Amino acid sequence: MSANWYDLSIHQLRTFLEVARTGNLTKAASRLGYAQSSVTVHIRTLERRLGVRLFHRHSQGVRLTDEGESVIGHASRLFEVIDDMVRSVGSSEPVRGRVAIGGPAVLTSYYLGPLLRKCHQVYPELRLSTRTLRPSDIEKTVRAGEVDLGFVLTEDCGDDQFRDGPLHWRTLCAVDFVAVSTTKTGVRVDDVVLVDDPECVAQQVMAREFRRRFGRPLPSLEVGSIASAVDNLRDTTNVAFVPYVAVKEKIDRGELSIVSHFPSAHVHARAIWRAEMTNSPTLTAVVRHAVEVLSDPVAELATVAPTCALATAG
Repeated sequence: MSANWYDLSIHQLRTFLEVARTGNLTKAASRLGYAQSSVTVHIRTLERRLGVRLFHRHSQGVRLTDEGESVIGHASRLFEVIDDMVRSVGSSEPVRGRVAIGGPAVLTSYYLGPLLRKCHQVYPELRLSTRTLRPSDIEKTVRAGEVDLGFVLTEDCGDDQFRDGPLHWRTLCAVDFVAVSTTKTGVRVDDVVLVDDPECVAQQVMAREFRRRFGRPLPSLEVGSIASAVDNLRDTTNVAFVPYVAVKEKIDRGELSIVSHFPSAHVHARAIWRAEMTNSPTLTAVVRHAVEVLSDPVAELATVAPTCALATAG
């Protein structure tokens, strides 16, 4: 069956491009802020309307069919035209001024650099400033207007987290946290785990899963920062629970190993802003580039990183 152009939804095409880019329905859903079931429906509907199969399914995700490869070129050009249209229409209101961004340490330290560089390159009259905030302060700081844009970590992509007030949001990327150690011989379940902030949702996930897995509370010690958690590791005695992106190079060099028997956490970075800011061309531009620039640098790598065993307590 061939489709008329008006049978096609721009949302379905956008979903198709994201699935093609990530090769995984779950990751695409995370980045788009959709439920995975919605992504599946979008792809199936698009395949039905085009009359072709767009993806081959396999154990690790999906890959494009020959027809999908053809469609992705056309769809990419379509979105380039749409972007040109948006920029042209918005040219009477140039992107300039200041945007204050607040977020947790993992995002301000390890994820926002590429966004700042991109915005500086594209919008020379735009000034971005960043503030590192405790997780519990980010939402109220956005609501109070102390920052224009907040970046938060959430456990899922549901749309009910900000039901208590007029906040808009957009899911940006996934962020992985892992337990690491300097020991090569094994880690005990009673070893102290160094954390930077117990308020972090990833560390709450880890504590919950640790109790479920081992039947005991997580023996943690707050050390104030991600860098301190890594720097204070002592061979055979401590474990640090940190974002994978913060320790990737040390793992690659063999200085650290992932504690494979300890829980990890897969959480989502989300941008939030006040509803009255939605029509701001400057904020819209920053959010759009955040979606484009921020990616998940850890999920694939964490599956192949060296690991250390769980030692018997004694």
